[in-house]
Amino acid sequence: MSRYDVCVIGGCGHVGLPLAISLADSGKKVAIYDLHEEAIRSVQQGKMPFREDGADEVLEKVINKNLFVFSDTGVIRDSRYVIIVIGTPADKHLNPEFTKFKNLFENIIDVIHDEQHIILRSTVFPGTTEKIQKYLKSLGKKTRVTFCPDRIMQGKAMTELRALPQIIGAQTDESYKEAEALFSLLAKDIIRTTPLEAEIAKLYTNVWR
Repeated sequence: MSRYDVCVIGGCGHVGLPLAISLADSGKKVAIYDLHEEAIRSVQQGKMPFREDGADEVLEKVINKNLFVFSDTGVIRDSRYVIIVIGTPADKHLNPEFTKFKNLFENIIDVIHDEQHIILRSTVFPGTTEKIQKYLKSLGKKTRVTFCPDRIMQGKAMTELRALPQIIGAQTDESYKEAEALFSLLAKDIIRTTPLEAEIAKLYTNVWR
């Protein structure tokens, strides 16, 4: 049995932290994995490292109760859902590349296991979810991978996480049901798509923003 319901990788940033706080406030036991020491210290003290309307009170309420912060990858092993929030991977010519995700998974592959469900949240180029699934499979992992894009505006995340429909780009019915069980804690409306459709929807959302 997992010690934590959710681990948010990159969880002290503008996208990951409001999500982690909101899930913790909804009753889930949430771990944050991050490497930014200043942001980690701030969150551990119950202080937001950036301005986010409505987040300060909730963080103070959940920190060290349902929300915990770590810089050790071991916490990933102890988590049922692993939500990945990292910067958009692109090379110096702004061409999409897989290297950033590949490096991440090479660093955490020893703490990834078959009972987990990996949820990608960042902007990615279309086809990334399938590519990661194939990469994990080539290493003998049966871990489920789903794309559930964030669509929040910085500063309004705490409101929009609950107000906007949640898109779940799932490859199988099992993956969809698991992701739905998690995100239905936040969003009233859930939209099921394929991973590719969800990835493209995320790009169009960014353009609209």
